[in-house]
Amino acid sequence: MAHSEVELALFYYDLAIREIERATCGQVKLTIVHRYGATSTNAERSIRRVAGTEIVSAWVIFRGRSYRLPLSTTHLILLDYLCWHCAGGIGQTASEVEAGLNEQLFYVHHASTANRRGTVIARSSRTSIKKQVERIRRIMAELFETEDLMFDPDEILHSDPTSTREIRYSIRAVVTWEN
Repeated sequence: MAHSEVELALFYYDLAIREIERATCGQVKLTIVHRYGATSTNAERSIRRVAGTEIVSAWVIFRGRSYRLPLSTTHLILLDYLCWHCAGGIGQTASEVEAGLNEQLFYVHHASTANRRGTVIARSSRTSIKKQVERIRRIMAELFETEDLMFDPDEILHSDPTSTREIRYSIRAVVTWEN
């Protein structure tokens, strides 16, 4: 059965609109992969976060396909922190994120059980948090453009201004962790 060009155009338009709605409703799935010490029993937030565990990669899962976010270790640490502490619309300011990264042993001792000489320490400042968020968004935008995904990085890694001109960062996605 042949479809007219108008019917096909409407079909793809509706498909694009549904993809955008999924992205803005938090139906984008992010998977963060850990190694060296992390154990989990299922995909929900039951992964055991052990100091010394290494955050290896982050993936966007959509329509049964996986797209690796080409992030540096520093950006992976920040993304993991935001996914763990700021998912579901509950945001944190850059100062709160800085304090969490500099105090929680999981992040302070990142990859210390790996067989390498130097470990990446998640020391951060408030200013570097803001710059890293923008870089993560830029990398997401490049991936989405390359793979023709209709997502807005600003809707996934969301910024909410407050009455005091601080910005609260939150993640609007379904997040899972794997080993």
